[in-house]
Amino acid sequence: MSGVKLTDIVEKMNLKNLTPEVDITEREVLVPDVNRPALQLAGFFDHFDLNRVQIIGNVECAYLETLAEEKRVEIYQKLLEHKVPCIIFSNELQPDESFIEIAQKNDIPVFGTCKKTSSFMGELIRWLNVKLAPCISIHGVLVDVYGVGVLIMGESGIGKSEAALGLIKGSLIIMVVVFFISLMPHVGMESEYAQIVGGSEVMQTMVETNPLEQMIKQQIQIETQKLLQQ
Repeated sequence: MSGVKLTDIVEKMNLKNLTPEVDITEREVLVPDVNRPALQLAGFFDHFDLNRVQIIGNVECAYLETLAEEKRVEIYQKLLEHKVPCIIFSNELQPDESFIEIAQKNDIPVFGTCKKTSSFMGELIRWLNVKLAPCISIHGVLVDVYGVGVLIMGESGIGKSEAALGLIKGSLIIMVVVFFISLMPHVGMESEYAQIVGGSEVMQTMVETNPLEQMIKQQIQIETQKLLQQ
């Protein structure tokens, strides 16, 4: 399963790297969910999902401050021996030297953000849901008909291009051949919605070898020039 590079998360979320000695170039996040390790800091690791980004906020830090240093170090060691993708401190909170030292020893990257815990979690989960949404490819021709997108689907050779050519007057074909459809969960709802996220890179080759597609390509260029001259 392809994940989201940790470097992309750092850039997108504007995170401060608190463990620059840890190499994150090949690290990936595989799930969109995150975890606040309050139970783990209390020593309960049953059902602990190691694939989730771990976020530490005010509550977790307040609990750690009630513990003696020796106990805190023991908790740090138990938490950081698990190979989580990363740990993020919100609200401009700063981990103590012992935490950073143990994290580096276990090769766990630690980051910081100035954003409040709840808002940061919501933003990160929404973005990861989009980036990690399942994607399928379909054969189709997408046509803009008077401002309305019409996707003509079907197997190769069934007549999609002919149908599109019949619609091309007064319309503009946007992309031909293969589309990638991303099925993204609607945040806050149980249903999913689909979004066209790109077209196939094989489009150019197929256009060059298919006379009908070549006609469509030429018509696209003509219609585009007309629009640019308006």
